Amino acid sequence: MCNETVRKSWKATQCGRYIRVGVALSPRHYKLLSEGVWNHTIVLFTKGDSTEQNIERGGKSLQLLLQKCGNRYHILDTKNKDNSAQVIELLEKIEEVVEKNRGEEIKVHHLPELRIVMLGERGAGKSSAANTILGRELFDTERVTGECQKRHGQISERQITAVDTPGWNGTSEQETFEWVKEEIVESVTLCPPGPHALLLVIPVGSSMSGTIQRCAKEAECSGEKHLPQLVEKHCCDTDLCN
Repeated sequence: MCNETVRKSWKATQCGRYIRVGVALSPRHYKLLSEGVWNHTIVLFTKGDSTEQNIERGGKSLQLLLQKCGNRYHILDTKNKDNSAQVIELLEKIEEVVEKNRGEEIKVHHLPELRIVMLGERGAGKSSAANTILGRELFDTERVTGECQKRHGQISERQITAVDTPGWNGTSEQETFEWVKEEIVESVTLCPPGPHALLLVIPVGSSMSGTIQRCAKEAECSGEKHLPQLVEKHCCDTDLCN
């Protein structure tokens, strides 16, 4: 069993005219991520409208999240799915992080296959982000995802497997249906031997509310003990282990 069970967790944050991030993650949902995962995390901003300038407007809580991720982020325009260059650049960033955490000189060895799982609250835009990465409209963005779904794509000589999941309740873990939690846990088994990355999609809220402060606090307090055993079992990819 490798020490770093999840290679990478991306936080996709929709970024509009202003960064008004409503991080709607309850403590139990958020603690899916362990402290060691932050070394493999890339913040993924979607839309990308003046994102660079707007990051500073996200406040100290957003800055804390970026710092936890080593200030690594990528801007993905989900409205322009024909722009494959932005996806290729993202995949290369992932490979750089993988090599860095293995203690190797960064030369960007292209991995022939990447397996990812989309996670986030209801309406966060998980399906749209997955379609952008895969380069095709493979997930239905007009309907709420009711069960885990798997789709495949070929990007720059890489076989990409994406698993979309039902979203949890954005404000209360207690209000999330048990079947949704079960589907989320089951998602990691749909891309054996396990996902290379968890893509945590964080939607933009209407204002900079206390939800992002709660998320940042949970990020600061989260530890290895919070990683569910099932995710630990399935997210260890032998090709990427130290």
